Amino acid sequence: MPKELKSPIQPYWEQPLPLQPFCNNNHEGRRSKHELYLSHEGTGRIPKLSELGITRNQSSRWHKISEIPEESFEGYIQTTKSKESELTSAGALLLARDIQRQQMIADLQENIQKAPSIPNQKYNVIVIDPPWQYHLRNGQTGRRNTVPYPTMSLEEIKALPIQGLAAESAILWLFSTNSHLPDAFEIVKEWGFQYKTLLTWVKNRLGTGDWLRGRTEHCLMAIKGRPVTRLTNQSTVIHAPVREHPQKPDEFYRLVETLCPGRKIELFAQENRDAWDTGLTSVNISQTVRL
Repeated sequence: MPKELKSPIQPYWEQPLPLQPFCNNNHEGRRSKHELYLSHEGTGRIPKLSELGITRNQSSRWHKISEIPEESFEGYIQTTKSKESELTSAGALLLARDIQRQQMIADLQENIQKAPSIPNQKYNVIVIDPPWQYHLRNGQTGRRNTVPYPTMSLEEIKALPIQGLAAESAILWLFSTNSHLPDAFEIVKEWGFQYKTLLTWVKNRLGTGDWLRGRTEHCLMAIKGRPVTRLTNQSTVIHAPVREHPQKPDEFYRLVETLCPGRKIELFAQENRDAWDTGLTSVNISQTVRL
């Protein structure tokens, strides 16, 4: 780490550990509360973070910063100095998060290349959660709600050959965030489906947002032809906890399975499900969709 930032962001494991000698301050001859901390010679014990005045959150932040490649860190310092801005651990943490995001995107794109093609089948039920592009967030380094995966533009999503996957009679479930709802309705028409109703997932905690903090996510239900449904007590609302981003709740899949018979496929699936086909299509702008 450069000397300029050594003090505010130095990881705790690089800091010299305080040595507390043995002492006998009580009548029973017991050691003091902290005993002897581990020295460089390996004697004593390792102190707890709380004993060093370090919280778990601080430890996590410093660990992320310590993993920044030296070249990237030097570039951050030079850029910050050129702007006559202050060098802070918060700024370094934003850099660390952006580097982590870029690595996740690179890993995902590599997995996409290795993924098998979508089965050459016709499906009665199609579920898709496209990697929406957030124009206010993409490229804003370190922003909390920057998506950790490659995204697709509206035109790229429209170009997905969904009609080629759909049976003569089929049901489409298209996930959308609040900000992408207008686009989602447009996409449904582009794919040759007719919108029928809106399913809303009410989450157990607040998320991010530009105008209001979001706690809901929506899924458009649209049809093609005359699909069969088994409507009983399924409603337009699901109450379910948030899972790992961008996984959908199990309650959604149970609803679809009880309501919609027939062959099913999920595109951009995050996990495999029994009796479902899954498809992971390339979302790299320079590549074409593989079917």
